Amino acid sequence: GAFATPVDYNYLQGFTVIAWVRADDFAGCTGTAGCPVAGRITLRGDTNTFGYRMSLTAAGKLQWTVGNGPNLPLTTVTHSATLNAGQWHHVAATFDAITYLIGTMQVCVDGVCESQGTNYGMIG
Repeated sequence: GAFATPVDYNYLQGFTVIAWVRADDFAGCTGTAGCPVAGRITLRGDTNTFGYRMSLTAAGKLQWTVGNGPNLPLTTVTHSATLNAGQWHHVAATFDAITYLIGTMQVCVDGVCESQGTNYGMIG
């Protein structure tokens, strides 16, 4: 289960998505999307995707993906912590705009933040 509220994000200033998540197992969290937690994304292939997605991987990791199409690749950062199945975890992901076309990404699990990445291009 997951409890999150989709947001209308401001890509010019940045935004944060926060959720509580609990999964009995992660076996079904396969593929690019994994098990979605929250997001607002329009998938059009790796190079023409707009929006953001917080998801869980089959390995029990938190992923944060931001797409900046057209012709700019998806950027994904993954937290190193493995979530324990059957337990609630507090997760968060941020996009902080540096300029109109560049932002940094970060993911947090149970208060530990890491996995910064840089995303180039406007989130549409």
